[in-house]
Amino acid sequence: MAITSKAEDKYAYLFTSDVSERYLNDLEKVYNTISDYYNYPDGNIWIVFAADSVPDLTAFPGLNGAAVKKAVNTTLAMQDTYEDSAEGLFYKVLNDPGSGPGKKSVLIYFTGAGNNGSITIAADGDIDSTWLQARLGFEIIDPGPPPVVNRISEKCQINVVMQQPHGESFQNCVNAIADNTFTYSCAQTDSVTGGTNTGSYFTSGWVGALRFEQLGAGAPNYPGKYADEIDLAAGNLHITLDQACKFAKDYCQENGLAIVSTPDSNMVGNDPYLGLPSLKILDGDEHTPPRSWWESPDIWLTCPGYYNSDDNDYYVYDEDNTIHIRIHAGGCHPVRLVYIGSKVFRSGGGGPGEVHTGIHTPASVLKPGDSSTYAYTYYYNAGFAHSCIKSRLALELISDSEIDDLDSGGAAVNEWDPHNRNHEAQRNTDPSGLKSSSGGAGAAPGEGKIDEKAPEEDAEPETDNPEQDTDTKSTKNLRAFKEHVYIIRNNMKGMRDFRYLIDPVLLKDNKRFKARWFAVDPQYPGKMTELRPIIKPLPHIPIVLRPGRELHIVNYIGLNKGVNVDKPLKIKFDIQVGTKCFMRFFGLRLRSLRRMVFRSWSGVTMIIQDGSFTLKGTVSKGKEKLPERIYVMAETLDGRQSAAAPVDEKGNFIFSRINPDIYRVWAKYGDMTSRKIIVHGQPIDKDSKKRPVIISLD
Repeated sequence: MAITSKAEDKYAYLFTSDVSERYLNDLEKVYNTISDYYNYPDGNIWIVFAADSVPDLTAFPGLNGAAVKKAVNTTLAMQDTYEDSAEGLFYKVLNDPGSGPGKKSVLIYFTGAGNNGSITIAADGDIDSTWLQARLGFEIIDPGPPPVVNRISEKCQINVVMQQPHGESFQNCVNAIADNTFTYSCAQTDSVTGGTNTGSYFTSGWVGALRFEQLGAGAPNYPGKYADEIDLAAGNLHITLDQACKFAKDYCQENGLAIVSTPDSNMVGNDPYLGLPSLKILDGDEHTPPRSWWESPDIWLTCPGYYNSDDNDYYVYDEDNTIHIRIHAGGCHPVRLVYIGSKVFRSGGGGPGEVHTGIHTPASVLKPGDSSTYAYTYYYNAGFAHSCIKSRLALELISDSEIDDLDSGGAAVNEWDPHNRNHEAQRNTDPSGLKSSSGGAGAAPGEGKIDEKAPEEDAEPETDNPEQDTDTKSTKNLRAFKEHVYIIRNNMKGMRDFRYLIDPVLLKDNKRFKARWFAVDPQYPGKMTELRPIIKPLPHIPIVLRPGRELHIVNYIGLNKGVNVDKPLKIKFDIQVGTKCFMRFFGLRLRSLRRMVFRSWSGVTMIIQDGSFTLKGTVSKGKEKLPERIYVMAETLDGRQSAAAPVDEKGNFIFSRINPDIYRVWAKYGDMTSRKIIVHGQPIDKDSKKRPVIISLD
């Protein structure tokens, strides 16, 4: 069993045979390190003083906290029955349930004066290697049924660190333990260790290693190195206790500190660490208030001169946007750098997209509970109306292909659960706006486009009195309904069943909304096949896709006549993938039944909000006179909705009170067309509606 990253699996026992200032400083440094950097709970840290009572710790605030503190002044019932009660040193290790099947980690640190083979801990009794060996072999029998023998040596990884003189003489106490590390600052024959009132030299270097401090350029063996880089071509961001010992030795030599002896360490077994780190990006349902899991609060967009909120989903097209990823450190180990993998993509669950990989070096080492933000620049072109973002964290380099490794391998998806992938999250939200229309509910599905080659009829006035109304016959194409394309792609091995879950609000609230869904071929966008939801067990559209294939789904959502959206409405589309599992039934004989189970795999949230946007501007041809019969066309980014408006003799055009969306806008005269420009009708900044739209015919 491997060591875990769970705090409840960490225990520490810090001994001193002397309560003078130097050794209390040693204890405080070790305590602060394992508490702050390795997330050891105070209730699992015991500090044992060789004194009649716990000394005054006013000058040592780190020791004056909530850790368990004991003063020992006799030969101690510890020798015999002390462990059999809740007051016993190792009783807690054996009786705490821990987090599960992984091994618990126990740190035993000694400082103070010492003898060859023993530590004076009380006037009439010493702790020697034989005593410690017996304690580490201690067992508690659970009567059961069935009876279970719990041994520290089997349930725990034991890490012994001896700061005091003759520390090597305790080596044999861990010889019988399968997983152990033993570190000593002094050989068996050395009776003196270097230090001052501020602490022992070796301990200062040892905790520096564990805190990811860096050796200076003058270190004789590992100049400029972090502890995890010692004896490795590149650091693996996990500090072994052997590396901590070598770092401490180099630290002392670099600073000219006389440590008298040669420190050393030995390791037996696996995972020779005090703890393991973990990284996390919050899912949306971990936010307050909860959102859908694919609406991570730790991924967001900003753009200079526009939105700078840390909860923004508006893309500013044809601009350099900044994608932000918030990193949370957890587990029981500090983090000095994080590898980032991020992908901007169109299809549900992954698939083709633009991948970014990078390395984030926080301003300071991340301790468990700390967070930091990584940001990178992404240029959004106007090719798509909606993009999703998936981001992943790791402690090793992420390749482009690994961004989607949850989707590969076929069988891997059977264990897929977004809530078990703390290092990964998605931000798939799609802000939209609908302008209500008193004249009707907008165009029918698939009929919201104009004839771009001959826009004259679509640009005619809607009423007989154009001075009273600037609407054209096609302005309704940009009001009261939204056609948006989402893509579901099977980027796994083997044919897969999917479910496109429909938010029940769209089916129940038919007084306000009408909603329909269509499959469309991107090469022939006018050909649509209606997809009718299956209502049970949940409203959904069933989809079967071969590997590498994708389905383009047109979501048509319209407002009924006279309806307004009084507050933003989130409409959730959960994309589920089918996995096959076996269920066993016990009757006259054992038999198995294979059935399909669907798991949430991706999703997108459309945010519908009330509002309107008036798109107006001018057409110019430099100093030349404008030609006659110029028309301006506005089209949504996915090309599903468009309208035309005429240009007057002064070059002005207007689309009044249309959906607040993002539009491609261009002018047409005869067989000539201008360059297409992007106009933001969404509220990406307070001045967006004031900026003039100028279309040049030059």
